[in-house]
Amino acid sequence: MTRNILWSIRDQKFSNPYFQGIAIGNGYMNIATLANSLALWNYYHGNIGVRQWNRAKDACGCSDMDKCNFFSHLHYNVTDNYPTDECSNLTTPLVGLSNVPTNIDVYNWYQDCYLVNYLTGAQNLVRKVLNVASDNRMTQTADLLNYDSTDNQNGYTCYNDAALANYFNKSHADVMKAFHIDQAWIDSKAFWQDCNNDLYFSYIVNYTDTTPVFFDIISTLQNISAQQNPTIKNFRILIYNGDVDTVCNFLGDAVLMDQIANQKGFDAGERIRWWFRNQIAGYHQPYSLKLQSNNMLNLDVLTVKGSGHFVPNDRPGPSMKMITNFLWNTGNYSNIKGTGNYSNLNIDERPQPNDLTSATTGPTGNAGSTTETIPKMITLVIAVFYFAVFKH
Repeated sequence: MTRNILWSIRDQKFSNPYFQGIAIGNGYMNIATLANSLALWNYYHGNIGVRQWNRAKDACGCSDMDKCNFFSHLHYNVTDNYPTDECSNLTTPLVGLSNVPTNIDVYNWYQDCYLVNYLTGAQNLVRKVLNVASDNRMTQTADLLNYDSTDNQNGYTCYNDAALANYFNKSHADVMKAFHIDQAWIDSKAFWQDCNNDLYFSYIVNYTDTTPVFFDIISTLQNISAQQNPTIKNFRILIYNGDVDTVCNFLGDAVLMDQIANQKGFDAGERIRWWFRNQIAGYHQPYSLKLQSNNMLNLDVLTVKGSGHFVPNDRPGPSMKMITNFLWNTGNYSNIKGTGNYSNLNIDERPQPNDLTSATTGPTGNAGSTTETIPKMITLVIAVFYFAVFKH
């Protein structure tokens, strides 16, 4: 789409010639690079042992595993990878999603997905041991966050797929109208789901590498810049990745963009940390290409620490800061002050916790107060201590 828009601007056929940039999050941009880098990602995240890795190294004939082309040993389509020789027999489990247990979230490797009744069962056990009446005086603390997850940051378990489907289907007509869905579809009462498996499993991949598309974008920008009064100046491209997504991993996209930047003559700046609330939010690799004396093409490749595939869902604060600075064109993703036309704007990244001494609405949406919350906390502390003593 970006390439087509730029072609139309170049040919003076697009209604808005002031197109200034694109942002791509966890992009599926080169299948071979993503597959090869995923093998490395899995090894360095402890998903394969040293001996298994060494056996794969010998079978694949790779003296340097960073440069090993595992993908060339695979028969690949969009749904899975199939081994063709001993090398791929050993490496397919590292790059094939079908080999991952169903309770592992491949879009966020460190997002745990437990059975719904796991923690509830643990709570009932404590109730039985302590002979606590089920009057809600002993609240399971995990319920205050997300009872299906070990994520203590109130994250959504596996991207809350069920809730999304409920949202689109239970309040069907109103939601569909808000999204300007065709009335015939609304009247059909068809069930919306986030993945169409029939389409997914029958889809044949035709484009395995977007390098030619990026080359076209760069060449078109160079052509536009050479025009007498170019409408596009200082175009910018943001490529960002959550660093624990294994479907479109950060390393594969970073390698691809570095190859493109190197082949097209970009200058590479120093890779630096970027920050959110005085904590490392990720890393920023900047590239730049001079189009004309006062016209630059900037390419920023970012990682978002601790995020999976859906960065705004996993890291909403850093995500907001990242995309705001991209729109402001600051070039500094740690920045909190607007520049130029945005000089009167600021990013307020300060934490705003609930006041524990007054009535509040917690993550579950239930109002609470000092008289409710503190006794629950005291009861929990006593219960944990009592349970420990009882056990010993």
